[in-house]
Amino acid sequence: MTADRLRARLAGARPRAERALASLGTAIELLRAIRTRLQIIVVRRRGAVAQRFPAPVQRGPGPRVLAVVTHLTREGRPEEELVERLRQTIDGLLTSLGHTRLELALNTLPGRHVADRLPAYQRDRLTVCERADVDDPLFLGFEAQELFAGRLEEFDWFLFLEDDLVLTDSLLLEKLAFFAAAAPADAVLLPHRYELLEGGKVWIDMRSRHRPDEVTTASRLTQVVAGDWTFAEHVNPHSGFYALSREQVRRWLASGRHWYKLCSYYGPLESAATGCLEECFRIYKPHPDTREFFEIRHYGTRYAELYERRPEEP
Repeated sequence: MTADRLRARLAGARPRAERALASLGTAIELLRAIRTRLQIIVVRRRGAVAQRFPAPVQRGPGPRVLAVVTHLTREGRPEEELVERLRQTIDGLLTSLGHTRLELALNTLPGRHVADRLPAYQRDRLTVCERADVDDPLFLGFEAQELFAGRLEEFDWFLFLEDDLVLTDSLLLEKLAFFAAAAPADAVLLPHRYELLEGGKVWIDMRSRHRPDEVTTASRLTQVVAGDWTFAEHVNPHSGFYALSREQVRRWLASGRHWYKLCSYYGPLESAATGCLEECFRIYKPHPDTREFFEIRHYGTRYAELYERRPEEP
């Protein structure tokens, strides 16, 4: 057989082979389409199975939480700004602790608050506690302790926070219990504060205007490790926030609170939020490597802008 005849025969066989293979290809694609459709049908039936075998809902009423927000208007500060930051603070509590039996109290002075300008849904949830017997407004934060002491047996958790902190953590109480199970009995966990600046977080408790980078000032000697998380004592323990269990408050009250209304840490504001704790507790925060475990937003960008515009190193 000549080469030309062989080529002609092969050329004639090609259409027949292509037709045979085309039929096979169509069958394969059809099977694939059927298999895909069957997979979709099976997935869509999962909802019917879940509905037929529902898991029991055992959610209880939730722990009892008393959150006290210390709030005071100041001269020169626009009232609209004060209203907005207090509104965000309360919204943060309502969002993060909405699954608990939450009671909100505003620790303030007569005529020195903007509670009447809050949205109705917040005013309805808020108890305004005007302390007329406070000699120095700067020491107002200490009065939150009296609210805790007076209602010790009514709540499981007690929260103190300044009126410019926004909590966004629905697992707050679970995280505190997780830490407490691994830490010494006298340890209390506070969050790291951050501010949002141009879409980024600036961790203001670990920054210095004289240092170009974040300062990882965490003790190696007293670290607590729990699972994949590490906690440590920091050079700057301040947060403007603390959350204590009933047993921790009871322990604090039994200590005598000798540092009550005492400037033990910088000024009276910081002392009421942080310094007063140090007479009874060792203050921990998450290690810088795992700082997102427990964090709280500081309203505004005052410190973030300050650190970003820090002077040059000498």
